[in-house]
Amino acid sequence: MSRFPSARPARGQPGAPTRPDGTRATARGERGRAWEDDDRPAPRAPFKKDGSSFPVGLICLGACLGLLGVLLIGGGIVAALWTSTPSAPADLAPIEPAAHGEAPGMGALPLQELKAATVYVKVETPTVSGSGSGFVVRARGDTAYVVTNHHVVSPPVEEPPAGRPPFGRRGPQPPAKPGPPTLTVVFRSGTPEEQSIRAAVVADNEKDDLAVLKVTGVRDVPRPIDCNRTPKLVETMPLLAFGFPFGSALDPNKPNPAITVTKGSVSSIRQDNRGELDVVQIDGDVNPGNSGGPLVDETGALVGVVVAKIKNSRIGFAVPVHKLNRLMESRVDGAQ
Repeated sequence: MSRFPSARPARGQPGAPTRPDGTRATARGERGRAWEDDDRPAPRAPFKKDGSSFPVGLICLGACLGLLGVLLIGGGIVAALWTSTPSAPADLAPIEPAAHGEAPGMGALPLQELKAATVYVKVETPTVSGSGSGFVVRARGDTAYVVTNHHVVSPPVEEPPAGRPPFGRRGPQPPAKPGPPTLTVVFRSGTPEEQSIRAAVVADNEKDDLAVLKVTGVRDVPRPIDCNRTPKLVETMPLLAFGFPFGSALDPNKPNPAITVTKGSVSSIRQDNRGELDVVQIDGDVNPGNSGGPLVDETGALVGVVVAKIKNSRIGFAVPVHKLNRLMESRVDGAQ
């Protein structure tokens, strides 16, 4: 027998290495370690397929993860409410048509009624034809009073070129005497309900570039645009312009074009030498054909009558509403 004991005692033999707790270590294969690490945890019981012994550790882990998720979601909601800001002020908010045909801030005045009150004005003379816009300011029965520009209903008379007969007539002809233009007002232009009616000028002011037309026989006269409230103008306040820019060119497949609504804002408030508001300067795309159309603020109150623009720019102008009211009081309301 060897003097020294075997370094690898057989399992169960005396002298086999023991763990710190007094139990004997398990022998491994020839190439393995002599015994398992003393700090290695004891193996757990295997899972049962029927789930009767689901590990408690996984249950705790799932509960912790669920609690963490609840805390994260709740914290996100609280942070969103805490950091929310009020809506943008009305003078910075874009004017977009909202649901049910109303514009934001329009209150009780629907966008559809503003559109219905805006009319298409057609002008014919022996030498020229043109068009513009207008809007209803008074209504009585089947009669409507429509405002537009003086220059819309009084187009310049063009003489035929020298040596060329007017309208292709042969031989020398005496120049035709310019007569009053034929004015036609189209209500609800470009829609199945449109109605074209002849109109007559009942008030005119060349200096302020305003005119009032009387139209009789209108079916379902549109609600007039309110011009009795004078809005307080401030630079950058939003505006809406209604009208028919470029006439029938934007709607060539119809006898009369559909209305165009243009967004803009007040860019300058220009006064005359007496300190009275003389003209409202607009930052917006008003164009030929918008002349005579209404310019309203975000409450639907009339700001003025679109009258002109600077060519190749976004700068337009409108006659302020107080000048229109002065014309209506002196020439229309007293004569009714």
